[in-house]
Amino acid sequence: MNNYYDIAEEDLEEAEDRYAAGKYKKCAVWCQQAGEKYLKYVLVNKLGVTGEGDTMKDREDAALVNGHNLKKIFDRINENKKLLNIPGTTLYTLSSYYTKARYPGEGFVDVDPVIAKELIEHAKVVKKAVDAFLESIPMGENLEALTNKFSKQ
Repeated sequence: MNNYYDIAEEDLEEAEDRYAAGKYKKCAVWCQQAGEKYLKYVLVNKLGVTGEGDTMKDREDAALVNGHNLKKIFDRINENKKLLNIPGTTLYTLSSYYTKARYPGEGFVDVDPVIAKELIEHAKVVKKAVDAFLESIPMGENLEALTNKFSKQ
């Protein structure tokens, strides 16, 4: 369980648990985290973007790998070829509630059960898009990835 996808699965489960417990602000945060990690799985584990190196592009990639902006991560994934199909509203909504529900002050929002349920659905839209992409990868690449994973353990 040392990859973004597996941790995203836990984050989505945590969001659903927070929803069931009536902790809607926390649910919003975990939904964003799940969406972010599903996207980072594609970015890092499938496209090999790590941000390591000294070029300007490497520094930009490092900011994506370490950042939380779903739209920017999504745009980088689709930079050369449209690999994922996710509505912009999904990315924007997950990103905006992440900070608005976490920090008091200007812009703070109280997340109600309706919004929290919508955020869970948005996180599932990201998961579904990533799953569809993963299913489209030729079997040989999947076998190679599995072989590499188990040979390092």
